[in-house]
Amino acid sequence: STRKESSAASDVYKRQIAYSSLMEVINQLILSNDLGYIKDKDYQELRLRAEKISNMLNALRNFQSGG
Repeated sequence: STRKESSAASDVYKRQIAYSSLMEVINQLILSNDLGYIKDKDYQELRLRAEKISNMLNALRNFQSGG
């Protein structure tokens, strides 16, 4: 049971890192768009992709927590 608990804690940690990294990418996208480094069209497309990834991470969290 301890191995399962350790694995579950590791999964939560990895998911939190993935989500934090995604938020960092989104912030970089916002900054890049504000500074004119990327076009609005590219920004919108990348934000949609990030939103899909966020939804997948939330679904994974719900699945892993049994909800």
